[in-house]
Amino acid sequence: MRVRMVVVVVVLVLELGQGLPVVAATAAGSATAAGGVRYLPPVPGSVVDPWRPPSTPYGAGNRGIDLDAEPGEAVRASADGEVVFAGSIAGSVDVVVLHADGLRTTYAFLATATVLRGQHVRQGDVVGTAAGPVHFGVRAGDEYLDPTALLFGPPAVHLVADRDRRPQSEEGERRGVLSFLSGFAHVSAAAATWAAGALGQGVEVGDDLVEWTARAGWTEAEHRLESLVGTAQLALQYLKQPVELLVALRQMAAYLASQAGCTPADRPPPPRSGRRIAVLVGGLDLEGGPAAITRLDTRALGYADADVAEFSYAGGEVAGARSVAHVPTTGGYTPRDADRDLEASADRLRKLVADVRAADPGVPIDVIAHGTGGLVARAALAGGSDVDPSVANLITIGSPHSGADLATGVAWVSSSGTGGLVAAGVGALTGEDLFSPAAHQLVEGSPFLKKIADEGVAAGRVTSIAGAGDLVVTANHSELDGAVNVLVPGAPGPNVHAGLAGSAGVQREVALALAGVGPTCRSLWVSMAEVVAETTAEDAIGARAGAAGFGADREIGAATVPAADAVGATG
Repeated sequence: MRVRMVVVVVVLVLELGQGLPVVAATAAGSATAAGGVRYLPPVPGSVVDPWRPPSTPYGAGNRGIDLDAEPGEAVRASADGEVVFAGSIAGSVDVVVLHADGLRTTYAFLATATVLRGQHVRQGDVVGTAAGPVHFGVRAGDEYLDPTALLFGPPAVHLVADRDRRPQSEEGERRGVLSFLSGFAHVSAAAATWAAGALGQGVEVGDDLVEWTARAGWTEAEHRLESLVGTAQLALQYLKQPVELLVALRQMAAYLASQAGCTPADRPPPPRSGRRIAVLVGGLDLEGGPAAITRLDTRALGYADADVAEFSYAGGEVAGARSVAHVPTTGGYTPRDADRDLEASADRLRKLVADVRAADPGVPIDVIAHGTGGLVARAALAGGSDVDPSVANLITIGSPHSGADLATGVAWVSSSGTGGLVAAGVGALTGEDLFSPAAHQLVEGSPFLKKIADEGVAAGRVTSIAGAGDLVVTANHSELDGAVNVLVPGAPGPNVHAGLAGSAGVQREVALALAGVGPTCRSLWVSMAEVVAETTAEDAIGARAGAAGFGADREIGAATVPAADAVGATG
């Protein structure tokens, strides 16, 4: 999984690149008359925050305008064009439309996007719904333009390079949005600094918030607080490291507790009788080849090839030698399919399990998942879902049940303007979508993780297997309350996570779990100490990388803005 290298690259870039100037390219090329395309406001509301171009790339200001809108109100395309970006970046839902004159309009901080990349829209078509005031911006290449002049002023001529008149890659368009919104990340950083300073000086924060709200206006304050809260939650995740260490120790104790009734290492797994069906669920480790979960030797576990269904994140099961008859199939799925909202993926898995049950009623089903697939399986088999007890076993392998240190680290790094731009660049180089819905859901303490923790699992027996040397998902995060927790010793390494499902140690533990007996008896003290050291080190790396990003913001120019004023500014 290439994401394990991303944090390292981001740390190096932020540590070595602090203080480097940010150079904004100037658009050049063929002249295009803005009057050739007629633009209309995306919502009818008045301007609540005008165009205020920042004096520096990360200074306070507003690279667009904010238009008043009610939550749920339709946001419409300002002119005809092609959707070149539609998605979520650091919690903000954004849509970008490329128009015939080469200009790009951005519709930011939406509640939902109702269009997809590549879709052509006409002026007035709905592109999303408002969450509150709509941030509307216009860009010619890398140059930000005053949307007010475009909407209400006389026609103007803007230079747009030929390359900028065509859709860029999705990652390239994402970087454009990040650059457009970078001031918002700076706002969060300055606000966090202000809040920390207020607490350190014993200032009554409640009074300061009232004063800030009165100065900025309630609508403005509400609009910005959501970004601040997200940043503050990530900061607290790192500030409470002593507590997190105690949590990690408690999680590791669960592996010791599961040793009660263990199976001697020299005793083979008991043989199984009767027919069973296995549903395999992969994680986010697909890199142009089969998912890591397919390395599990299902024949050795007693399954016939016709009784194995591999879940496709595109829907149904993956067609192949191992597939269940009379169940809808697909040609496979891509990393982009797996990176989508995990709740939506859970809906598809729930449908597959129902189809398998309908194809072979009465045959017990075992769901075996790797990595993030374990979270998808838990959501699909939630206690309140329509999945019945025909699911005899849920077995997860290296699944981040309480989140992943790497996901939290990337989110924290991306909270700063500099860090967000660096992460976007690293994502483009590595091919990893660091801002995907699934990536956000893997952040420790995310609403998705809290939800599936509250819902429980409708399965006969739940087993969570972790690798002691897994640096992608450290074993403490694979611990699952109410499950049989199994720790497989092994030396740390960059490929441990992807290789877990095919390892002999995990193969044995899966067989023991399917037979309904305890895990292998083993001494875990050394492995547990290694796991705690690994997760502590990863947290330290994430904290330092995020701090470096905020430090770079300040060196570039953010520090010249008074913190209290910066909280109410827009980017």
